[in-house]
Amino acid sequence: MNTENMLLKDILNNNTLYEVYEDEENKLQYKLEDGEKIKICEINELTWDDTKTLCGDNGVAILSPPKEIEKEIIKNNYNVSFIPLSAVNEVTGKIRDVIIKPYNDVCKGYTFFKEGDILFAKVTPSMENGNCVIAQKVKNKIGFASTELNTIRCKDDYYNKFFWFLLRSEYLKNKAKKTMKGTGGLLRVPSSFFMELLIKVPTQFKIYDSLMLQKSIAKNIEEKSDKIEYKIKTLNLLKILNNLKIENLIKKIFKENTTNNTSLRIDNHKIEINQIIWNNIKLYKENKHGKGLNTKYIAKKKSGFSLKNKISKNNLVNYIKIADLNNNKELFINNINTNYKISQDDVNYENKGESISKGNILVSFKMTIGVTKVYNCNTVSYCNEAIDIIEIINEDDYDIEYITFLIGDEYKKNTQNNVGSVTLNDDLKDLIYLKIPKEIVINGNTIRSIEIQKSISNYLKVEINKIENNNKNINNLKELLEISKENLLKMIG
Repeated sequence: MNTENMLLKDILNNNTLYEVYEDEENKLQYKLEDGEKIKICEINELTWDDTKTLCGDNGVAILSPPKEIEKEIIKNNYNVSFIPLSAVNEVTGKIRDVIIKPYNDVCKGYTFFKEGDILFAKVTPSMENGNCVIAQKVKNKIGFASTELNTIRCKDDYYNKFFWFLLRSEYLKNKAKKTMKGTGGLLRVPSSFFMELLIKVPTQFKIYDSLMLQKSIAKNIEEKSDKIEYKIKTLNLLKILNNLKIENLIKKIFKENTTNNTSLRIDNHKIEINQIIWNNIKLYKENKHGKGLNTKYIAKKKSGFSLKNKISKNNLVNYIKIADLNNNKELFINNINTNYKISQDDVNYENKGESISKGNILVSFKMTIGVTKVYNCNTVSYCNEAIDIIEIINEDDYDIEYITFLIGDEYKKNTQNNVGSVTLNDDLKDLIYLKIPKEIVINGNTIRSIEIQKSISNYLKVEINKIENNNKNINNLKELLEISKENLLKMIG
């Protein structure tokens, strides 16, 4: 059995429905008899009524129901729940934070709802993102919400969570998207969509009425979804741990005064990492913190830029942003075609001229700090002001891949030392020194520094490639789980 089947067999193969009940917190629980769940049937044994609409004349629910408010709430201006659109979590389908406000502050100009109602975002992109929740633990049982949320209240014989799953499904969202109307990019699902949407509900099976079957199906989907979410969270944690392994791998190589039995192969020679003696060499030419003008350095730094005026649409060239660095999964940028482009004419007009050359190292120093790539293209490109362009002074002395690995780690480390910062300023960059191995003699043979550098970078590439392949497998499994999660809802779509 392959990994994917092993991952899902205990989830997707469970299609048995059992008797359920709602506890005091309106959560579904299994009924037990002699400690065992009471079986109803298999899902494929059910028959379905597909003649009903969601909210029409033959509907299972009411769209925008009238206000039903106890007089005491109005008279005493009691606190009620208030839900802005931003409080609806599109991932979990739950409310992030309920705001409590006096009734008089929100009773006009907002969408009314009661405990147990479904709130469905009708505006783009919230609708497509899945902003749909069941109102639970509502203060004084009533509340008000953003006008961009529709209230859908299930009738007595219909279960809200069953239809909540339906409303969050890709099937329904795709149908709703086709009906959206509006101007200026702000589109909304019209009320007619909910009134005309045909849905299906299970019909009575033996002694079990439709409502019990809806609840049992909802429990089945909920249980499977929770298992899938748990597996996704586990995979996300594994990916975080893998990324930490990459950082620790680089740190381990250069950590002094520790036992490091990592072995390198250079020609026929075996070298232990702990045999290497290191030089600390200044990274950049600027010598604000150097010891005089004779301080040795590795590279020159150029800066990216932003254009004040974007006039011409001719002679467009690539303009690299941090997102472009993140999207390029390899160490080398061998092909470049950025989404955002600028005109060479505008660059010339503003006399910027800090172009990127083949062999330059690009490193981010704002927000996502320490993302490093080697530019390996012959085409002209520029980058924005959040990226440094690094040119190694003497490539005969320094291996570009080795330097690239170190720079990213040093940028991150220096930012971490500057607590609370989301940028690495030039003063901090000026303090960066890189560990460069000294040449060593093994059995009478001199091993040059650059040979050691290349051997270290090759070792790092092999180890990082193993970790990144593991991450690719994790991403594939996550994608499979997401697809499987959506397939759960097809039985009610």
